Amino acid sequence: MIATYQYYTDEYCGKRIPGADDFEQFSIQAQRDVESFTLYRVQEDKFQNLPEKVQIQVKDCICTVAEIEYAVEQNEKVAQGAIQSGVVKSRSAGAVSESYDIPKSQYADMSYQELERTKRLVMQKMLLPREGVNLISRVIR
Repeated sequence: MIATYQYYTDEYCGKRIPGADDFEQFSIQAQRDVESFTLYRVQEDKFQNLPEKVQIQVKDCICTVAEIEYAVEQNEKVAQGAIQSGVVKSRSAGAVSESYDIPKSQYADMSYQELERTKRLVMQKMLLPREGVNLISRVIR
């Protein structure tokens, strides 16, 4: 695995994904997305050969994409009633009733196509041209 939970919490300073198991699940998919996006020029077996600056960019990108995937899944669970999230907005005693004010993340109502487009934009911004230099394709060829 390219980006570990320790990297996520210590270096990336991530807080949105609460546990190592959840992070591993979402970072594996994010790593696959990054591999595909870079036409498999960034892969785990080639990763150590990359310059440190590029390694950090790739790890940060994996963490960001993993957070997007996690946020979408959490919002789907809230929508399905699998988890309760948010602040109690009202409460009744007779016949017990509770309602929640559920804060939505910016990814809450995304379709699959919108999610994929957002991930692609994040990867473009984080992995492609900086100051006119395409670090990924230039270093890995």
